[in-house]
Amino acid sequence: MAKEARGDFYPVPIVDQNTRPGAVTRLIVFIVVLTGAAIVFGLFRERLGDPFLLGMLGVLAMIGVGFLFATAIGFVQITPRSTSDELSKAFVDSMSQGLLVTDTKGRVVYANRAYADMTGAASAADLKTVEGLLSDVPEASVTIYRLASGLRDGQPGDGEFRLAQSIRPGAEPGARWYRVRARAFSVPGQRLPLLAWQLADISKERAEQERFFLDLQEAIDHLDHAPAGFFSADQEGRVTYINATLAEWLGIDLTSFTPGAVTLPEIVAGDGMALVRSVKADPGTTRNAVIDLDLTTVKGEALPVRFMHRVSASREGANGPTRTIVLNRTQGEDASADLRASEIRFTRFFNSTPMAIAAVDNRGRILRTNAPFLSLFSSVVDGDAVDRRVRLDTVIHEHDRPAFAAAFEKARQKQADIEPIDTLLPGNEERHMRFYVNAVADGTGEGAEESAIVYAVETTEQKALEGQMAQSQKMQAVGQLAGGIAHDFN
Repeated sequence: MAKEARGDFYPVPIVDQNTRPGAVTRLIVFIVVLTGAAIVFGLFRERLGDPFLLGMLGVLAMIGVGFLFATAIGFVQITPRSTSDELSKAFVDSMSQGLLVTDTKGRVVYANRAYADMTGAASAADLKTVEGLLSDVPEASVTIYRLASGLRDGQPGDGEFRLAQSIRPGAEPGARWYRVRARAFSVPGQRLPLLAWQLADISKERAEQERFFLDLQEAIDHLDHAPAGFFSADQEGRVTYINATLAEWLGIDLTSFTPGAVTLPEIVAGDGMALVRSVKADPGTTRNAVIDLDLTTVKGEALPVRFMHRVSASREGANGPTRTIVLNRTQGEDASADLRASEIRFTRFFNSTPMAIAAVDNRGRILRTNAPFLSLFSSVVDGDAVDRRVRLDTVIHEHDRPAFAAAFEKARQKQADIEPIDTLLPGNEERHMRFYVNAVADGTGEGAEESAIVYAVETTEQKALEGQMAQSQKMQAVGQLAGGIAHDFN
């Protein structure tokens, strides 16, 4: 009746031998007890007497009437089954994946309709276990053997395999992908565990994965052959990806390229890394910057480029990975070739000179610098400070700032002869610096117009050499004096 009530749409399992041994056992015990009681009453009827028998029959009659009444009102059920059992069975019966349950001897205990449809079994007699079905198939035998061996050791497992055609006889031709899972589970009231095998056709899932992979490959191909270069680097400056365009410009063989093997300092020429490192993002944000510099090719040639550089930082402020678009500045339209060449020559000269250069406005604020300036004063200012228009006297020792202020005032008055300023690096008094302040003849505007160009060189080695020379001259003078005194005594 239960099967009829479910209707034709319910996927009735092809095999379901999950009987209830507890109820059967209780029924057998009841029959044995009832038979034994009848035999006892028949044998000892004379000894017990009619009053006792009538009393016992009355008690049993009362028990029977009470049981019938309790059964009628639903207090007692003949074959109780919990709602959870019904729900679990309905879920397993209607699974889209094939499910096969066997005992440890390989006998089928349960198989849902999906498993029968997937394997082409029309009846219980046609049903085969997963091992019997696939152990002789070369493409699947290794996976099935591994899972079966794991089950014998009590270990669950899963695997995927590809077959040239479907498991089900008469199915449409074409390769199929299958996923199989196996595990052992215990059943209350049974000493030995049962083995569950799940079989699923994942051909559509694999097709979607292959489609996604092809789309990803196409996107990478578009990026590789874009008219602009592109690379990404980790927080340590190791290049993790480089597209084919930039690799061609630099002469890097992509077939032998290993992510992380090339670092930014290896491909950035001169002090260009000072410009790259000066771009920093606030914690939890990203920042974009445009940088003009030179790259170094595999042959050692300089390649003028423009970086569209993006940096990121974690919420804790740690440097994150970078993404950079690279524009080749040696290429361009014929109409702008001369202007581009002039701009490239100036940028290369500005960033490649060994002298640190900074343009200063009428208020003494830094407008722009070259790469050596950021490299020389990296412990004092960075690219963010330059963008905030920090004052140039920040990089001058506080004892010498009045001298710099006087020199800068002369530059504002367009004076030509301005004495250089010797100073110490703030925070590191062992390093000596010399600043040259030059006036800008056409810097008549206010605000962002340049009022002076400041050049800076490190004179630490020169000061050390001067100290050694002075010490040597002192020693020589002392020696000459001692020699003269000895000569006078003689």
